Amino acid sequence: MSIGVPQWNPQDKATSLLELAAALNEMARLTFLKDGTHIQLAFVVADDGQLSMITPELGDAAAIHAMVKYHVATLKPYGVIHIAEAWTYIRRSAKDHTFTQ
Repeated sequence: MSIGVPQWNPQDKATSLLELAAALNEMARLTFLKDGTHIQLAFVVADDGQLSMITPELGDAAAIHAMVKYHVATLKPYGVIHIAEAWTYIRRSAKDHTFTQ
């Protein structure tokens, strides 16, 4: 997998953040397609585009959320990009008992 991280443009931070989020999303998508899963990650993006990655504590969502909260409070970043899996289930019918199992 070879997806480049886009250049940070200090004159257009909003577009730079969106492009960075799109690139990280594509990396996560390709990882999911290859491995069937991926870990939860958060990236704190400084005003100058510098990235700090927050990794999970063995899948502990509360720990990663606390770390993001801490980094936002102390670093005052330009943005945060959070990558996580989300699963949904759509009932096949109103009487679909598998939904409640």
